[in-house]
Amino acid sequence: MFGCLSMVVSSIAASAHNVFVKELTFNYTTAEILFYRNSVAFFVFIIVLLLVSRESINIRLHPKIVYLRSVLSLAAWVFAIISLKLLPLNQAVTIWATCPVFATCIAIALRFEPARLTRIIAVAVGLFGFGLASLDGFTVNFWGVTTAVLSSLAQAIGIVVVRGASREISSNIFTFNALVVLILSAGIFLPVSTSAAPIPTDLMLIVFVGMGLAYLVTLWCGNTAYRLAPITYVIGLQNLPIVWLTLFEYITTGIPPEVSIILGAGLIVSSAIYLASGFGAA
Repeated sequence: MFGCLSMVVSSIAASAHNVFVKELTFNYTTAEILFYRNSVAFFVFIIVLLLVSRESINIRLHPKIVYLRSVLSLAAWVFAIISLKLLPLNQAVTIWATCPVFATCIAIALRFEPARLTRIIAVAVGLFGFGLASLDGFTVNFWGVTTAVLSSLAQAIGIVVVRGASREISSNIFTFNALVVLILSAGIFLPVSTSAAPIPTDLMLIVFVGMGLAYLVTLWCGNTAYRLAPITYVIGLQNLPIVWLTLFEYITTGIPPEVSIILGAGLIVSSAIYLASGFGAA
């Protein structure tokens, strides 16, 4: 139950994060966004570790599988930010919805988890809902679509890695390691990829901080969900950002969503509820 709740919280934070990132892609490079986002998240996470959990994490003692997850996370976010530069927000998020299909197929192929046909169909229904809600009417940008799919695939492999790791490895270790790897990797390219963006205003600084905090919540809650619940139970809940982004667009623009979007969102929610309930599990 807590695993499913963690994924719902992660999906909400991810939606807020994607809105912030999309706003920043107009003026900042991928390296800048990754470096500043993860710097904020790392600073806050360290404070939480010291004051709340009082957990000491020595990165030199981290198992190799934790580094593998961090590298996959780096690849996923580099491709994700590039796809956000090339595609509308809803379209990019929709293509990222292929992640549940990739993760479910990989988990079953590696025999990490058994699954019945009904659960696979439920994932497919959720994916169809994404397509119905967001892909209709969009033109195809080859590189935008390709980078979005590569982001989804890297994320899916990372999910299976987290789920298959020893339970002695906490969510804090995965989160800490990912933040360090992302900061160092982005920092290396920062000097040669700095944009001609204007000095951030107070509002833009709020966007940077908000993006970092949203990412920290997304990362930690997502890792926690996959540590506590089977992949096929929580994977559908990862598809919820399309619902939150549809509501966000309606609130900010005042334009009601089309029938196709409402129907698509309904399919997504139905798929997520079915998968999270555990029905159909082998």
